[in-house]
Amino acid sequence: MARKPQAGRSRTIPASRVKEALGLFLEPVAKIRKNPRRLFDAPRSAVEQVRRDAERAVEETFKRGGPQAFLERLFDLLPEEAEQNIGRTAREGIERDRAALRGSLAGAALVALYEAADARGPVCPIMALLYDPLGDDAIHEFSVIGKFHAAGRRRGERRAGPLFEAVPALVEKVYAKYLRSIWAMTYLAEGRWPSRPPASLGALVNQLSERLQSLPELIDRDAAHFRNAVQHQRAVYSPATRRVDLSDPKNHDKPSAADWHLNLSLEDFEGRLHQMWEVASTLRTKLQALAMTDLFLRGGAFDALPYIRAALRGDQSATTLLTERNPEVAIQRLMLRGPLPANIDPWFLPTQSKVSRSA
Repeated sequence: MARKPQAGRSRTIPASRVKEALGLFLEPVAKIRKNPRRLFDAPRSAVEQVRRDAERAVEETFKRGGPQAFLERLFDLLPEEAEQNIGRTAREGIERDRAALRGSLAGAALVALYEAADARGPVCPIMALLYDPLGDDAIHEFSVIGKFHAAGRRRGERRAGPLFEAVPALVEKVYAKYLRSIWAMTYLAEGRWPSRPPASLGALVNQLSERLQSLPELIDRDAAHFRNAVQHQRAVYSPATRRVDLSDPKNHDKPSAADWHLNLSLEDFEGRLHQMWEVASTLRTKLQALAMTDLFLRGGAFDALPYIRAALRGDQSATTLLTERNPEVAIQRLMLRGPLPANIDPWFLPTQSKVSRSA
């Protein structure tokens, strides 16, 4: 068995090498920094430009030396002595991140649901967090951030306007994507394959409310009503009272006293929107990072870094060990923990057409 490569002497990495490697990723972002409002005003075109620039930079780098040369340049940025402690650092980081998430009721509930899904699920629940084949891309998050930012610089009716404008993208795109992730994890926590979620946002909210009675912090039961009220022009701000009146009648031609109705201060209305954003975007993103780090740690990816460096330098014993203990294979087994049953709908799995039922 190959011995673990020993750390070499500490050395200073030339600034030019750092700039060269990071330039692949920072130069496209620098263009956005010159005109940051474009990211909020036209998020789709702005992000698409960053993607094209990054792809072009990587392609040009590969042309100059191929994928192996690209990896070698990236490993040059990682001091060898750091590899020896990277696993311990990752474990400590996971515990810090988990404690930080548990600092709020919603974060603690999210961690509890994920851990139950990870312990009992037939697949790793990170799939439900990372992929959303039924939804749109993350462009809408920039739109919501832009509306929140605009509202924060205004008062009264001029503040209510951007908040109303934020609701469709926030609820239909960002929050609905989160709800589908939660839907999948509730089934995985029961040791079952997730059924396809309801197509109707209202039905999804109602059914999830029933499934999450022990974790009510994870869902806003009024989310669909907020969306409906805004879309049907039944969200009204009163300058006299500084309150927002929302209504969502079942029959728009014949409203009744039994219909959903909510009257709250502008501050409380804004707070409800921020709460939806917090759990659906901020906390969800933090859980993604924690879960991904944990997956790589359990799969041996961090422990393999010294051997990857040695293999790039031509160490045949390191190459052999990586073949026998391939972290990529280990991670795949942690994600998909057995063959896919023939009768399940793998709606939440990535690249569904490529998922083998005999894996």
